[in-house]
Amino acid sequence: MLNAGKTLSHEMTAGSDALALAGALPRLRDLRFGDKSSLVSLVVIRGAVRILDFAVVAALGLAIAVLYVNEPIVAGSVPFLLALGATGAATVASYELLGLYTLPALNNVVKQMPRLLLGWTAAFAGLLAGAYLKKAGVEGVRVIEMAGDSRTSSMSRL
Repeated sequence: MLNAGKTLSHEMTAGSDALALAGALPRLRDLRFGDKSSLVSLVVIRGAVRILDFAVVAALGLAIAVLYVNEPIVAGSVPFLLALGATGAATVASYELLGLYTLPALNNVVKQMPRLLLGWTAAFAGLLAGAYLKKAGVEGVRVIEMAGDSRTSSMSRL
């Protein structure tokens, strides 16, 4: 609303009044050319960062399989691709639990490095624990014995 006695040209010539008038405009109608603020929603930025995090983990795992392991059967196997997806999802989930997708965390990445490293460590530790417990690639490893087998149960040896 314009003040009584002032016209629009008087409003636009005064510096502070022009900023007040421009601040009252709807966000999509912001015509201030000197303003460098973004019109991208924080939700969109968070989603893009999540996708980027997932893609980095998956690309890193694929690059290690192709360049270091150098076995074509590994990079194309279904269990390996499932492990890539699970590790990427676990990384994104751990970052979410650590609060790394908030605006202050996204603005200061260097300060969040311990949390980033903790998230990577948790995701890869989960991958290793899952592979160990499922006997993926390890022959003869028995971690959990079912209690239903009376021959190996510790209670039956007493």
